[in-house]
Amino acid sequence: MGALIKIEDYQVPPNTPKARGMRVLGIFPHFEYKDKLQNAYGKNIAKDEGVDPAVRDLIARALTEEDGDNWNPQYYSKAATIEKTDVEGMYNQLTGFTTRSAHIQAKKETMLVYLVEFFEEADEDGVIQSAEYWKRAWRSRENVQEEFDYIKSDYKKENVMIAASNLLQKSTYKPKDDGIYLRKNIAAVLKTLGIKNPSDKWINDVREKVNPSDGVMTNAEDFDITDNPKLKDSVIVTTKTYGGVKDPKMDSQTIDAIQNEIFNNSEIIKDKLKNKETFDITVVGKTTGVLQEKALKVRKQKKKTITSGLLKRYETWKVIIELVDEYGLDLETAIKMAWRGQRMPNEVEGQLYD
Repeated sequence: MGALIKIEDYQVPPNTPKARGMRVLGIFPHFEYKDKLQNAYGKNIAKDEGVDPAVRDLIARALTEEDGDNWNPQYYSKAATIEKTDVEGMYNQLTGFTTRSAHIQAKKETMLVYLVEFFEEADEDGVIQSAEYWKRAWRSRENVQEEFDYIKSDYKKENVMIAASNLLQKSTYKPKDDGIYLRKNIAAVLKTLGIKNPSDKWINDVREKVNPSDGVMTNAEDFDITDNPKLKDSVIVTTKTYGGVKDPKMDSQTIDAIQNEIFNNSEIIKDKLKNKETFDITVVGKTTGVLQEKALKVRKQKKKTITSGLLKRYETWKVIIELVDEYGLDLETAIKMAWRGQRMPNEVEGQLYD
């Protein structure tokens, strides 16, 4: 495999990968990737779509051309990175899966890799994050497009959102009691991944990825509402962003949230009703992507939309409860699944199957 060469031993400084919380220990110019990787057949967690064939073929051609032996990836595109494992002489690959695939295609027995390690370090907000956090960040950060990084694969937004979701769970940031992370925490994670100025859309999409049941913008502005005088009589407070007077997805999620919170706070509500105490169920709303005139219309009519939707659901459940309690409807027995035939073995398209 050859010895590890330290960066300072190169007469011409290589294009050393740089990332917060990571240090480069050196370069293996002739790393035996087929025998020395514990995850030699593992999937690149940073790219759900897998190897980019066009980039793989480009690298493979460079390796097999007449001057292929003079191709020095340390001076061009970013080479693969690996880390040590607990097993002596064995490593885990972190990045460069497309590059490795190209070496296999070019029938090369070794490839150049950087040996790296990770350590605790503060993020851009000054919050200390673990070595595992920075390792996961590097595996995706390395794939985010940068100027002049022409040979690297294009990243997909979905990959960044998956990475952000993973990073939030590995970070020292903690979600609130409702399981939702603050906007500023999500923004910090996105910046770690290379998104320099995370927009509301980025933050909302990450939130939905982390907890789909809560939808986007589950806290309209992430302000502290505990001492807000306008909410002092609210037993329940739920928040949502709307794009119209009738916004089916957000309206349904608001009704779901109110329904769940009524269930969770039923004892408190019972006591207040018994004692004839006044209380509120409050929705803190925000509009997005609408002009001021439409925003005012949404504000004026949204309560009616939510209330009527909740009452409609109430009437629906009254009928279901009557059928179950008084007529013996067994939902577990009554509900079944039937599947339309598709291009499956022994199925006729359009027919129904159990």
